[in-house]
Amino acid sequence: MDILINSPSSALPHQLSFLDLNDDCLFEIMTYLSLRDLIFTSAVCTRFGANAQRLFPHKLQISNNSLENVSTTKSFLPQIGDFLTEVEVIFNYWEGQLISMNEIMELLKTYCENLKIIHLQHWRCEDQQIQLEHLEELIHFSELESLTITFSHTTHIDGSFLMKLSKLKELRLENCSMDLTHLQSCLQNLKATLKTLSLKSCFDEFLEVLIEDIDQIATMSQLELKLNSVPTSFIHSNLFNRLTSLTLANCSTSIDVEKLFSSFIEHNKIQEISFSSVVSQKPLNYRSTVQQLQRLTNLRRLDFAEDDFVTDAFLAEISKGQKLTHFSYISSYRPLLSFGAFLTLNGPKLQKSSYNVYHDIIVGDPKCESKMELMANYRKTKQFQRISKCKEAINSKLTFVEFLFKKL
Repeated sequence: MDILINSPSSALPHQLSFLDLNDDCLFEIMTYLSLRDLIFTSAVCTRFGANAQRLFPHKLQISNNSLENVSTTKSFLPQIGDFLTEVEVIFNYWEGQLISMNEIMELLKTYCENLKIIHLQHWRCEDQQIQLEHLEELIHFSELESLTITFSHTTHIDGSFLMKLSKLKELRLENCSMDLTHLQSCLQNLKATLKTLSLKSCFDEFLEVLIEDIDQIATMSQLELKLNSVPTSFIHSNLFNRLTSLTLANCSTSIDVEKLFSSFIEHNKIQEISFSSVVSQKPLNYRSTVQQLQRLTNLRRLDFAEDDFVTDAFLAEISKGQKLTHFSYISSYRPLLSFGAFLTLNGPKLQKSSYNVYHDIIVGDPKCESKMELMANYRKTKQFQRISKCKEAINSKLTFVEFLFKKL
């Protein structure tokens, strides 16, 4: 019992009180308390406060249409705001708003001066007009290092506030249409600090001037792009000298996949490659492409989804001699394509692999609406029996297999 108390070992049990417990024991007890109880406990005395504050959250999620969430935020933010370093705000414009976005930002600005990471998610109807003054308030967070702004539909924003965020290391924007000069000025200001840049559906095309601006960012290591096309100069940019992670989505025939892989080889720093709906400019020689990938000795993760160049032959060769630890493949319109080849993946370092297929199927009963009925009907088909046999042959490294269905 001595290890649990601060009192002399000669003290008898009936002479001890709760206050005689040492800090480690107090802290362990407090781990079972709710946030509300922790706040009340922290007000008891200095010692209790010091232990309770060790359990105050560093991350908070705020949702504008949850009464409990809103009331908790308003009540507790004054007490826990100084301890928060990350906040995620999920704002639904089409549902009842219990708190406005401007009110949320005012609360954060008042009580959360130490925020380093902010995620703002905006969900709205496609033709719904919304006010975006709250974005200007982001300039008040002087310690901000990571900013994510997401809209459910393309929304034009005044990006001038981005030019005033001088400490950003990560910037992620999705469906944010803006004046190109604002983004350029932002990137120029961050050329000594920015490490991660993600632009999803912000511009139809990745313009030459953006390539030049990103090339100037000496600290850039992770790049994610979702757009319709990129200029040919992208393949020859200096980015590949330092990128460790590249994600491309929805890129058109302007991408020469084979040359893209070749660009990585000289400096051999790339660790993660993710392609989604990337169409190769020309048919790939899968053997030479696989050989290129195998020369990337630091490459640890490959993710492919809806990519036209992924074939059975490609998958059958991809892991031979490769140091991959993670591999995933998603296909929609070619049921079970490459599944057999996928099962042969057996790289010496491979730890996790996943296979996800979306099936377009016609069920016997056109009135079948529920997913359970849909699945019940599908289980009777020969195609499902084929899936079951394949799943029985899965190797131990295939940790995730999912078959999703939609009715035609």
